[in-house]
Amino acid sequence: MTLTAWVLGLVLTANAEPVKLGSSGLTGAGYSKEQLAAFGEHLAGQFRALRVITQQDVASLLGMERQKQLLGCTDQSACMAELSAALGVDGLLLGDVTKLEGTTQLTVRVVASGDGKRLALCSERLASDAQVFEGLERCARRLEVDTLRALGRSSGGPAVWPWVVGAAGIAVLGVGVGLAVSSAADLAVLRGTSRLSGEGRSPLQVKQDGELKQALAAVGFGVGGAALLSAVLGLVLSGNEGGATAAWMPRAAGLGLAWEWP
Repeated sequence: MTLTAWVLGLVLTANAEPVKLGSSGLTGAGYSKEQLAAFGEHLAGQFRALRVITQQDVASLLGMERQKQLLGCTDQSACMAELSAALGVDGLLLGDVTKLEGTTQLTVRVVASGDGKRLALCSERLASDAQVFEGLERCARRLEVDTLRALGRSSGGPAVWPWVVGAAGIAVLGVGVGLAVSSAADLAVLRGTSRLSGEGRSPLQVKQDGELKQALAAVGFGVGGAALLSAVLGLVLSGNEGGATAAWMPRAAGLGLAWEWP
């Protein structure tokens, strides 16, 4: 993503809050509690656009016993659900990893914290234990895009930013063209095919001005071209209903772009 697109994204989303998910970890069969805990932590750490609040995060702030006292519950999952609601999360990250006859069934989903409506789902069948972590990483990317889309944070609706970035790119390209034309005029002066037009500049000044304009024109062509390319890619990713999907990812220092190919 170009600097131009990043700056525009920062301005447009300066007040955007990241989507928050609560997670009580993964459940499953055929794996130890320690393995399931490691899977859950790995999954939570793969999200970039979504902020995942895990049971360990809450416990580090309050302590598990204090959580139970505040909520009046004894079940870990129930406590986490109540705490997630109290923390104002947008959804819950749930999933299970089950080993069946040499294969592992991985199912992870995101549900809305209010009504429990499913926002995103990822399901994979893996051939070995070694593939579980890779499967979790793929699911995180897919869930991230689908969750943002379901919550209206993605490019599923009318894409505005590609047009803004494209317009900025055209403007920068126009400046580059103007500088290139002016640089060519200075070169004509040096070659004696044109007059100084009463500007009173010395040949050295003409040469320096021409070189500066050439350098600035090159920068303008590069930045403007990159902005136009970003705009075209944005339109393609945003408008392909049956193909790739794209989603904006609000972050503390700007805006990221995630996409998922079918």
